Amino acid sequence: MHFLEVTFALLSVAAATPTNLFTRTSCSTPDGSGTCLSTSSCGGFSVPGYCPGPTNIQCCVSKTCSTPSGSGSCKNTGNGCSGGSFIAGYCPGPSTVECCVSMPSCSTPSGSGTCKMTSSGCSGGSFIPGYCPGPVDEQCCVVNSMPSCSTPSGSGTCKMTSSGCSGGSFIPGYCPGPVDEQCCVPGASGFNAPISRSEIISRGEFWVSRHISYSQSATYPDPEGTPYRTDCSGFVSMCLHITPTGLNALNTVSLPEVANRITWDELQPGDLVGTLGPGTGGNAGHVTLFHSWVDATTKTAYNSLECNGGDGCVAMQERIGWTDSGIKAEPYRYIHVE
Repeated sequence: MHFLEVTFALLSVAAATPTNLFTRTSCSTPDGSGTCLSTSSCGGFSVPGYCPGPTNIQCCVSKTCSTPSGSGSCKNTGNGCSGGSFIAGYCPGPSTVECCVSMPSCSTPSGSGTCKMTSSGCSGGSFIPGYCPGPVDEQCCVVNSMPSCSTPSGSGTCKMTSSGCSGGSFIPGYCPGPVDEQCCVPGASGFNAPISRSEIISRGEFWVSRHISYSQSATYPDPEGTPYRTDCSGFVSMCLHITPTGLNALNTVSLPEVANRITWDELQPGDLVGTLGPGTGGNAGHVTLFHSWVDATTKTAYNSLECNGGDGCVAMQERIGWTDSGIKAEPYRYIHVE
């Protein structure tokens, strides 16, 4: 009876703490000496095959490493690198062992941040290249301090294009950083996409405010930098943010492909008024952007934004039913206007 009690007690201890029997012993590997520990508790990197016991008991080796971003410790990537970033290629062992480095701070035109590897992500901010000492994929993570920006298509936040602009569009030329830091404007349209009336008018005012010269053989960029032909139909194509662009923008003959006839009473800001369709090519047709009624009661004349041969891109007043080459102007509505 006494023998059975002793045997049961020994088995109970072994069953309760099997791992502890094999840990805290010294071990030696080709990558250095260490201590046998479970892989989850190793503060360095684990090397299998040099410790007794179950497979999760491995030789935990502490080893420093040096990278262009600074010195650190070789660690298993699965155990994380608190307060720093993993940099590959500076530690012995398998690919899961990388150098954990406390990353330096960095300063950019868009604000200050911390150098991080792009693979580790920049939660709540954007990566900006060129301000960190390490490899090209070590970039400055600027969090919650990206400057605001204002464009003809609306206000937004400066972001790196690589981080995406969910629910909006990037507009270049309105942020202080590198060329791929652009203004992310929520709700701004893409090509041939739904577009608000306010954005159509804002895009028109972008050219009118600069008094762009009229030409059927020249182009000028829209707020995003995309060139459009600087005649009446090129101007309207730019306002609607449609393709094709450049000198191949739609003309007075082809604009009815993307616009439907409406009545004069239905006109709203961002609609079109023009002599469109067959027989209106070259100088035989003209199209304007409807801005507002001169007198909303009488509705006999309207305020327009347009590009014409005599004045360039201007704001004007036009009477309803004007004619060009004997063709009477009619109102139209873009098929994707919101």
